[in-house]
Amino acid sequence: MPTDNHERLLDIIDFLPDATFVVDCSGKVIVWNRAIEEMSGVSREAIIGRGGYTYSVPFYGYSKPGLLDFFGVDEKEIARQYKSVHKKSQTLYAEVFVPQIYQGRGGYLWLTAAPLYDNEGHLAGGIECIRDITDSKRLEEELYQHRHRLENLVQERTRELACANELLQREIHERSCVEETLRGSEKKLKEQVDYLNTLIESMNELFYTYDTNANIVFINYKCWDVLGYQREELLGRNLLEFVPEKNKAEIYSAIQVRLQQGVPGSYETEIIHKNGSSRYVRLNVSPVIKDGRITGGMVLAEDISEQKRVEREMAHLERLRIVGEMAATIGHEVRNPMTSVRGFLQLLGGKADCLKYKEIFDLMLEELDRANGIITDFLSLARNKPVKKVMQNINILVQSLFPLLQADASKDQKNVVLVLDEVPDLLLDAKEMHQLILNLVRNGLEAIPTGGRVVISTAAAYSEVILAVQDDGCGIDPTMLDKLGTPFCTTKDNGTGLGLAVCYSIAARHNACITVDSSPLGTTFAVRFKLS
Repeated sequence: MPTDNHERLLDIIDFLPDATFVVDCSGKVIVWNRAIEEMSGVSREAIIGRGGYTYSVPFYGYSKPGLLDFFGVDEKEIARQYKSVHKKSQTLYAEVFVPQIYQGRGGYLWLTAAPLYDNEGHLAGGIECIRDITDSKRLEEELYQHRHRLENLVQERTRELACANELLQREIHERSCVEETLRGSEKKLKEQVDYLNTLIESMNELFYTYDTNANIVFINYKCWDVLGYQREELLGRNLLEFVPEKNKAEIYSAIQVRLQQGVPGSYETEIIHKNGSSRYVRLNVSPVIKDGRITGGMVLAEDISEQKRVEREMAHLERLRIVGEMAATIGHEVRNPMTSVRGFLQLLGGKADCLKYKEIFDLMLEELDRANGIITDFLSLARNKPVKKVMQNINILVQSLFPLLQADASKDQKNVVLVLDEVPDLLLDAKEMHQLILNLVRNGLEAIPTGGRVVISTAAAYSEVILAVQDDGCGIDPTMLDKLGTPFCTTKDNGTGLGLAVCYSIAARHNACITVDSSPLGTTFAVRFKLS
């Protein structure tokens, strides 16, 4: 019945960990959940039905428009009121400090606001979700973000649902004697269910439920987006189908704990997208209890793939920073005595009584030169290495190197192809760009067989310029992907592992990052330059 769904969806909103409220077209509050009651100190009874921006008083101490009052307003105007504001589709995101919450201690909040529409596409109101990010602000240099855990209120929720269902059934029975009134009530309830369904589908988190066999019963739109499937492809399938083989035993054990013991939990895991790629989510799991019996579980999950990527990138840059400091400290100290040794070897090699050892002297000089080249690469890792950047076009730099690259390739009957789109100028150091391009392309040439090819491409996308080097080799061992760019880590018999490390350092000095996509069909290194 629509009434059951309506009450169920109301309860879901009520137990969301984020403080959430909803207003109608006239600006009156129509939903005020438990989390916002706790954060603001204002009960829903005191604020439901009130307008005039009353909902802002518990946060600011006075009435003022909320983020959900700025739909259709220019972002520059919103930025005057809120920090770090941005818009994605019709959803607004902003950060703000409010002084009144938590008995006047105040705190930083992350706001998400979205418009709500009725079945006919008319604006029906707005929803605003509020998240306390005070602790995250203190720890933002370490890139950790804390999320509120779901409260353990499943037992209370079940009792409230049973009581609410009983009251609704009694009310429907009493109204059944008046057919016209019943039809009106059913229509109204259907509209409310549709409205609450819109709220669930508008959530920025994944929400799904499963039965006692861990088969999916319900999912929201965000699940489709993150996993790449349509709803009908997901319903009825087992949760373990979307988990990597290495994690299945652990996830199975966690599901059984929820189903057997009825305790909530929170953990992070890796999931598999339809295209085979990995995504990372943070799960908050609670059992679903009906008539005193556990009938399944419900999950509120957050996609933290981007956070994980940033953490890996920051860890890699930190390793490069440490190696760079070592390079700057000891590189010159090693090179100076080597220069002296080389000079004496040349001096001795020119003496008549040493001519019979000429081949040995030449070999020693070659090895010293090779060691000197390694030190040169090592010094290139120094973070404070001076660079001379000027506005220039990456396409021109690639084209200037093309004859040299094609000559390298043709020696082994390989080929280099250019696919250069029109891109804006960037602030670049030409010498460092030459070194980066040469390293990436020569790595690609070494990875391909005779007759293979390396494609160098450029493109402008959104707020970045992308330089990509793609080969059709056999790909990189997946176990090595996370180690790429680490100094002295190499898969080559005679490699030093410094070539890619130098590329990562050059990219960092140019406010760029390097991403890698590898499969048995080949590997693509993409250098992504941010546009100022």
